[in-house]
Amino acid sequence: MYKSLKNAFFQSAEAFFYFLFVFFFSLLFLNNVWLPFFASHPFLKNTIFLQVEKSVYFSIFQNILLFATIIFSALVFLFFFKKLSNALPLLFAVLSFFSTMPFFLSFFSLLLFPFFPIHSLLSFILAFLFSLPPSLFISYIFASKKYLVFGKGWINMLGLILSTSACFLLVLSLSFNSLFFIFFVLSIYDVFAVFFSKHMIALAKGAVEHNLPLLLFGGEGRRRFILGTGDVVLPCAFALAGFYISPFLSPILFLSIPLSLFCLFSVLQLTKRVLPALPFFFLVQLSAYLIFSSFHLLI
Repeated sequence: MYKSLKNAFFQSAEAFFYFLFVFFFSLLFLNNVWLPFFASHPFLKNTIFLQVEKSVYFSIFQNILLFATIIFSALVFLFFFKKLSNALPLLFAVLSFFSTMPFFLSFFSLLLFPFFPIHSLLSFILAFLFSLPPSLFISYIFASKKYLVFGKGWINMLGLILSTSACFLLVLSLSFNSLFFIFFVLSIYDVFAVFFSKHMIALAKGAVEHNLPLLLFGGEGRRRFILGTGDVVLPCAFALAGFYISPFLSPILFLSIPLSLFCLFSVLQLTKRVLPALPFFFLVQLSAYLIFSSFHLLI
């Protein structure tokens, strides 16, 4: 029992750095690049970005449509996974290009900020040109299967870059309530996909076999663990969206992640079976949100 909890503690500490990376860079890019960019262009303020929802009905429709798209994409990918196994490197080459571009575009926009205003057209063009080489290089690595020689460190780094891009794009395009709804539904879906249909386990095995950046690896021996990129993206995006409610809610939601990780890895150590991770994050962050809301009402 003590050894299991000790292993869970060290697993949680190592895994938390993945969340810290995604949260920190997403927050950095949101506050210093994308929010100033959209705020400086009036014609963008009433788009899907910056949480402008026309009505309650629009919000419900947006949630249902987004959830249906995610489920449909997952089912299609699962159905064709084995049939397209030879084409997966090429598929992920294209995916990695479009997924890493937002990250590098944000990164180089920050580097160019001392010389050009972030919202200027010249700054955007230069950042785009600087972003092309690393994104194309990563795509080439996947298309040529050269990523196999880099090992798990390369997969983790690329997985973190993809997760960061997905995280700040989710926070830009969805409201706190929308993210809460998606988080809740995907947590239930995660339980079904692991315990009942078991297709999530098959997908994870395929990702490990092909060394695809859908997973994050850590630890060795009994402290070895694997997390899906979605297990990192959704809790970080939900925590970041807390800023739309209160500047104090976001840090509280983010600081609940270590507790979620410790609960997850403790159960994993004790049961020795594959578990869905999202429900652990959702329940702990939901508890943190409810405690914050109760305390806020008392004040």
